Amino acid sequence: MAKITRALAHLFPARHSVSPLGLFATREAALSYARRQLGQLGHRFTIVDHSGGVAVYRVGGR
Repeated sequence: MAKITRALAHLFPARHSVSPLGLFATREAALSYARRQLGQLGHRFTIVDHSGGVAVYRVGGR
């Protein structure tokens, strides 16, 4: 997961922090969580396929 965090930090400008939030079994579960928890608050997020499932990362904010 650390390699993915570094890669995402490289893709986004330095002013946007990248934080791992969770690992989910399915893409649908990850998307549902991200939309419910982050989308309503106005946070940006990205979903990445991971070896153990699907990871959700918050981009920017605290």
